[in-house]
Amino acid sequence: REAAQHPVTVEPELFDFIADAMRYHRDSGGAFDITVGPLMKAWGFFRGEGRMPSDEELAAARHHVGGAHVTLNPMSKTIGFDESGVELDLGGIAKGYAVDRVVELFKRRQIAAALVSAGGSTIYGLGAPPGRDGWDI
Repeated sequence: REAAQHPVTVEPELFDFIADAMRYHRDSGGAFDITVGPLMKAWGFFRGEGRMPSDEELAAARHHVGGAHVTLNPMSKTIGFDESGVELDLGGIAKGYAVDRVVELFKRRQIAAALVSAGGSTIYGLGAPPGRDGWDI
């Protein structure tokens, strides 16, 4: 929210993560969009209430959605929003990112086999269990 008042400096890893997400946004023609926070709220997904928003609520939410609202400065590692009401939702990428970081750590520590699961849709099989060809999922 503060990013709508002035650019906010973030840790380099977080900046790179958000920059990657914005690149996915661009490369997907906007199909992947981390600025969907206002729409997620309008539909009640953050609180698990899952409600039908009015046309007016959807229009108001859509006004704050889109990659054009986000400004990234790689030199200063800052993130800014062009207006208040813009909110990021990293749920579509965060679990995969976390699993990838865990797998990188395992590889650095020379762990040859591990099954990393962050829930039913996000699983990584590194190597195979001893005496097996692969992981049972």
